[in-house]
Order: sequence, then structure tokens, then C-alpha cells
Amino acid sequence: MKRFMRGIKCRLRLTRCYLYDLARFKRHSGLLNSCHDRVLADITTTYHIIEKGLSFKDCRPGFGVKKVTKLMNLLTEFERTGGDTSRSQYKAACNVLKAYVGSGQIQSSDDTQLLVADIKSFLEGKPTDNCRFFAGGVRILSKTDCIEASRGDFRKLSQNRYSIRTFAGGNVPMSKIYDAVEMAQKSPSTCNRQTSRVYVYSKKNTINEILAIHKGTRGFTEQIDKFILVAGDQKCCLGVGDRNQVYVDCGIFAMSLLYGLQYNRLGACILHWNVTPKKDLQLRKVAGVADNHTVVCMIAVGRLAEEFKVPVSQRRNLKSICFAMD
Repeated sequence: MKRFMRGIKCRLRLTRCYLYDLARFKRHSGLLNSCHDRVLADITTTYHIIEKGLSFKDCRPGFGVKKVTKLMNLLTEFERTGGDTSRSQYKAACNVLKAYVGSGQIQSSDDTQLLVADIKSFLEGKPTDNCRFFAGGVRILSKTDCIEASRGDFRKLSQNRYSIRTFAGGNVPMSKIYDAVEMAQKSPSTCNRQTSRVYVYSKKNTINEILAIHKGTRGFTEQIDKFILVAGDQKCCLGVGDRNQVYVDCGIFAMSLLYGLQYNRLGACILHWNVTPKKDLQLRKVAGVADNHTVVCMIAVGRLAEEFKVPVSQRRNLKSICFAMD
């Protein structure tokens, strides 16, 4: 009887905790609320999609027309509602539009010619300086750049890590993947429970099936040699306060894993797994993920090309994210 009552109390506490999470999400997320921060988040997401497209070796005809139009509309809305145009995301978005016009990759069509004219008109008087604080667009890196940065001081390593979407052909040795995972095992976890689990895929058919569900690697799917899922073991969660533990532990682990891959002179691109239950179930069936493992993120891995482009992915101003409290 005591065990039964303890189970009832635990379920009630868990329900209250998730209702608390739900209330906070409804109150503050951009899903149901409109504010300048929500618009800025949408601006950042949209310009980053354009950056990713510009980083590919070959752009398809009509690339970016819809997203660029959406970005200009978002920037206009932000201005119209009194948004602060000195914000780094706003300036970076303007620089991405400038990079789009000057990329030389846009295949000419009636739509793109009209769009380029609209962009040039839109950017008149806008802050499109190329200083590092408000950069946007793409940057050209070489294999040598990445190798030099991967074996030096940590600041150099961290400041030169980019999501890479252009890989050279050839096999990535599993020994390098294992070494990177072993490095990531030193990541801290709640009470050292080490909740992170790693699935590594090499077969092209399986990788393609997974990515057909994810739909986030269009333009470089065929270049991926190894594919990694980072998941958290729910069996390591011991109380209702642990309900988000796997996401925290796996997030820390995944970042360490990215550094480990970079240290091993490999290119990598982390991919989110923010999906509906339907997609999660589809993935589990295709990828063979254990039911008690919660997939947190994915990483595409390949060999470094001799030269490639990466999105600048401008970061926010330090003072906008770091608060010195008394």
C-alpha cells in the first residue's frame, strides 16, 4: 500500500512539474507571443538559412528567393514596431542580404533579378559594415586553417569551430570517431550518472533514411560519411527534478564531442532534433534507437575538403547574454 501511494504521489508531482514547464513555455516562448525578441529570433533563423545556402558549393536556380523576401519583411516589421536597429542580429541580417547580392552564385532568373534590385533598394542607408561584430554571410576556410586551429590553445579551437557542410569524399575511420567520443566522456553530468549514449551510422541507406525524416541536410546529404545520434538514457533519471536532465547532460556531451571531432581533424555539423512525437517514432523505427533513449541531437561527419565555405553565424553581443549580478 505504501509503495502504491508513493507511486501516486510521484505521478502527481511529475504532472505538476510538467504543468509548470508548460505554463512558462506558453508565457514566454515566441510560439504564442509577439515581441521584438521573438521577431529577432525569427530574423536570426531566417538569415542563417540563407547563410547555409550560400556556403554550399553550388546554389540551385532561384535559391533563397522566398527566404530573402521573408527576411526583408521581418526586418521591415522590426523597424516599423520600433525595434532597436543597433542590435547585432539586425545588423548581421543586413550583411547577409549584402552577401547574397554579392555572392556571384545566384543563378540569374527574372525572379532573382527583381529580388536583387529590391535588396539593393532595401539596404540603402542600412548598416552593412563588415566589422567582425556584425558580420554575416559566409567565410572561406581551408583544411590547413582547421588543422592549425584544432591543435592549439582552447581559445583558438573554440573560436574557429564552424558547422561544416562541405566534405571531401572518402571514409572517416571509426577510430577517430571512438577517440572523439572518448574525449567527450570527460564531460560533466548530473551526479556523474553519465546519461549520454552515442549511435554511429556508416551505411548510406540508413543515413539517408534518417535524413529523409530530419530534412535538414539538403544540399550536402550525399557528402556525409558518418552520422551520429546523441541520446540520453532516461533510466538514469531518478526523480521528478530530473525530467530535463538528459537534455542538459547530452548538450554538454555533444559540445565536447564536436571539439573532439575537430581535434581529430574532421568536419562536423550538428543538427537539432526538435520534432513532433510522430517524427520521433519514425526515427526510432529506422535508426534502431532504444525506447529508453531520448534523442537530443545529431551530428553529420565527413573528411575536411581542401577549401570550403562556412556560414559566419554571427553571435550576439556579449552584454546581451551575460549579466553581472550583485
